[in-house]
Amino acid sequence: MAGDDAGPAILRLVNCSLLVPPAIAPDGRSRCLAWALDHDAPTALRLVAAMAPWWLVRGRWIQGIGLLRRAVEQTGPDAGSWYTAHLWLGHLAAHTFDNASAIGHYSTVVDTLKENPSCADLVDAPWGRCAVLRNTSDLAKATSDACTALELARRIGYATGEAMALVELSVISFYADDDEPSAASPVMLVPAP
Repeated sequence: MAGDDAGPAILRLVNCSLLVPPAIAPDGRSRCLAWALDHDAPTALRLVAAMAPWWLVRGRWIQGIGLLRRAVEQTGPDAGSWYTAHLWLGHLAAHTFDNASAIGHYSTVVDTLKENPSCADLVDAPWGRCAVLRNTSDLAKATSDACTALELARRIGYATGEAMALVELSVISFYADDDEPSAASPVMLVPAP
């Protein structure tokens, strides 16, 4: 809580766009994320899922993880952005080197969405988990996840997911020091459409 003499400092932060006062809508209701977390969990979930890429790019991983976790805990798999929020929790946890949490969040998406193979989150989760497994030297499981992501991405026409899976397979090959691709090479397992 700020002291009585904090007014000028707060006004300066507002003037520099470093602090934004809460926005009140014409109906008198606050539209801040904090309000949504306290009063409207599904809206908060959509907001934090939409803000997650910004947290990732800006290096606000810990803040993002806290807000995403809170929103996920207040909702469930029936909420539309629940899987996307878990996906972003995985990405942010991977950036903080919390490999166990990252794998757990990616696995939540993979295990829960395996009945809905047309979802982009189901492509992004295995390649995300692949990157973590690759960095922990579990190349066999990483290869399996990358191949799964590649197959699903090709099936649903998700070019970004296909590219990310191919990047992961390339990096795995580099890690394995596989200079000469063979018939059993991971990239060869899934033929192009």
